[in-house]
Amino acid sequence: MAKQMKAPSRDASTTATASTLGKVFLREWVLVGMLIFGGCCSNVYTLEVLVTHAPKSGHLITLAQFLVVAVEGLLSNLEWDWGWRPAPGRVSGRKSFLPLRLKERRIPIRYWIGMVLLFWTVSVLNNASLGYNIAMPLHIIFRSGSLFVSMLFSWLFFGKIFSQQQILGVLLVSVGVVISTYNSAGMGESTSQPFRQWLTGIGLLTLALVLACLLGQLQQITYTKFGRHWREGLFYTHFLGMPAFLLFYDDIRTQIIEYNSSPLVSLIEAVEPFLVTWLPSSMWTALNSGPWLQVRVPSMWLYLLLNTATQYVCISGVHRLSSMASSVTLNMILSVRKFAIGLEQLLCS
Repeated sequence: MAKQMKAPSRDASTTATASTLGKVFLREWVLVGMLIFGGCCSNVYTLEVLVTHAPKSGHLITLAQFLVVAVEGLLSNLEWDWGWRPAPGRVSGRKSFLPLRLKERRIPIRYWIGMVLLFWTVSVLNNASLGYNIAMPLHIIFRSGSLFVSMLFSWLFFGKIFSQQQILGVLLVSVGVVISTYNSAGMGESTSQPFRQWLTGIGLLTLALVLACLLGQLQQITYTKFGRHWREGLFYTHFLGMPAFLLFYDDIRTQIIEYNSSPLVSLIEAVEPFLVTWLPSSMWTALNSGPWLQVRVPSMWLYLLLNTATQYVCISGVHRLSSMASSVTLNMILSVRKFAIGLEQLLCS
């Protein structure tokens, strides 16, 4: 009598499934790390170029960043709708007047409106603070203080308990932020930069820091309740915030005129300071002899284009991470990224 084949055990099947999920999860974390550390670090350099030549262009920069993400998100959230659409709970429906419509939301619009108000305000405050004598290293390091505020909110409002090691780590980061801020204040008083302007910038950063932590908690609650639809969040937090820039119409119009009057450069000349150490000299020679060198545009617009592209990569990684980790973990990883950039900025300055 032939032996019957033994079916694989349930434990073995569970182990194989867990191993597969672990590999997928690890790949997702690697991708998130590349998006955040690559995109966000590159974004800092382009942002520094912009605010160095046009310190008051924060509203225009924020508008461009929102516009790029909103347009890309709109294209990915549209779907064709030629036929009859049944209403909820009905077999028959009415025909749509437009061939395109937005995909059905997984999260109610009222949740997105709250996040849009917070995200838009945080973005505007962070970029606007650079026009008040806030040095780029301080701008980066100060925002690392969100780790302390996020942990405080999690303990006060959600009853989360943290280990002594976690608390000690957050306190060390917070002490570093205070020391950097104090040293920056001394630098501001020893130069011709108005100290009151510096205090205004610190106030804007502080308000943005608190609101950003509230946003992180709201994102965590929303994703826990409705599922982690980070692409939907990326689209609606930018798309719904676009009309609010009408409040800064005159300011943005002035900034556009200033950008148009910047020196003319080619694309190769604009990216050379960022990539010259990464590409061999032979490749630069080939690039510098191409016909595209004849196309020259105002330099500030090219730097703004690079800034918005790297910002899209950065914010995509942040939204992916917010759907995978808690608010404190998110702020911890972002703080490590900010500290690395800030340390490099201080050493090179």
